[in-house]
This record gives sequence, structure tokens and C-alpha cells, in this order.
Amino acid sequence: MDETTKQELVAACRAGEMKTVQELAGEGGVGNNEVEVDGVSDTPLTAAARGGHVELLQWLMTDGGCDVNSSMDDGSTPLHIACFLGKIEAAQCLVEAGGAVVDQTEHNGATPLYFAAQEGHLDVIRWLVGDAGADVNVVREGGWTPLAAAAQFGHRDIVAFLVADGGAEVDKPLDDGATPLYLAAQEGHLELVQWLVTDGGAAVNHATNAGATPLTVAASNKHLTIVQWLVTSGSADLSMAVAGR
Repeated sequence: MDETTKQELVAACRAGEMKTVQELAGEGGVGNNEVEVDGVSDTPLTAAARGGHVELLQWLMTDGGCDVNSSMDDGSTPLHIACFLGKIEAAQCLVEAGGAVVDQTEHNGATPLYFAAQEGHLDVIRWLVGDAGADVNVVREGGWTPLAAAAQFGHRDIVAFLVADGGAEVDKPLDDGATPLYLAAQEGHLELVQWLVTDGGAAVNHATNAGATPLTVAASNKHLTIVQWLVTSGSADLSMAVAGR
């Protein structure tokens, strides 16, 4: 199959054009070739996952001869793509019909669950953890977990699910010592800070390797409402704040 045909095949997979895909594949099947189309690299299977085309995914994994766990150059798999984009039916098809490895990591150590947490796809996360058995505490480069990613981006409902239902370690720090609470305070996510302390039991005075606390990072970023709440309701230690300045 020449390069032009490979590109046409990927474009057809993105669009969910089953007939075109079958015609381009011919008797040799589709394969797992990665090509760039419109500035984005895909294999036929990641392209179909990107579009959420479940029927096409099923055909590619059976008659098309595609490997469900084949990764692209960056290590991401079709399941990574489906979870990143919130395509829950595609993700379910890849795992339940194709046998995709749920906790497979890309080159930086991120799992499909990590991407879903980062992007805020609660329905995908509920399914990955509750039905597919995804590990909530897998650590990627830098010490990042799905919980840390969700906290940084302020996805309160996802943080609550990962901690309360998924068993995520609420105070698991990054390599630099920052906890999910620290990240939430740093980014100004007041409701998330309140939940982590009040319901999640997060350690309010945990310091990073550099000595910064949720209180000091909130203050340095001028998140004054968070500062006030941490002091009046969160039992933040002011002496640590002074020491960590």
C-alpha cells in the first residue's frame, strides 16, 4: 500500500466511511501504519477511535487485521485517543470487543484514565474504573496521577469520584512534592479545595520539596478567597506559611 493510499485510508476511518475503508484495504487488510493527515498522525484504528465509529472499529479489529494495542510513535493507543476525546462507546468497544489493555501507558507514562481525567470525561472515568478495572494510582512522568491531573484542571466531580469511589490516594505528591490540594489551590479552584479538605481529608499543611504549602501558593497567585477559606475553615498553619514564603 503506497503512502497516498494509507492517507486516504486514515481519512476514511476518521470519517467513518466503512465502504471506502473496505475498498482501500482490499484483500491485504488494513494494518497498523501511522500516517499524517491534516497535520494529525493516526493509524486506521486510532482514526476510527477519534471519530467514535464503533461499527468501523469492530470491522477493523476483526476483518481489517488491526492490532488493538498497537501504539503510535508517541506510544498512544486507540484507547488513549478514545478516552482523551471522551468517546465512551469507542472505548468500550476497544476493551470489551477488542481486548485493549486498559492501563497501557504512552511514552510519558500516561494511561487512558489519565487522559480522561485531564480532559474531564467523568462518564469515561466511571466506566474505566468501575467496569474495566483501571488502576487509579498509576504514576506518569513527574509523579503525575489521574487525580493530580483532574485537580490541576479543576474537575471537582472527577476528583470526588477518584477519591471516594476509586480509592485514589488523596495526598499522593508529584516528584516536586505538590499534592492535588496544592495544585487546586495554585490554580484557584475554590470549590475543589473545599471538597478536598472537608470531604477528601487532604492534608492542608503538606509542603512541597521547596517548602511551599497550599496556603502560600494560593497567596502568591492572589487567590485571596482560597487563602481566606484555608485560614478560617481549613485550619491552615500560618506559621508554616510564613516559613514557606
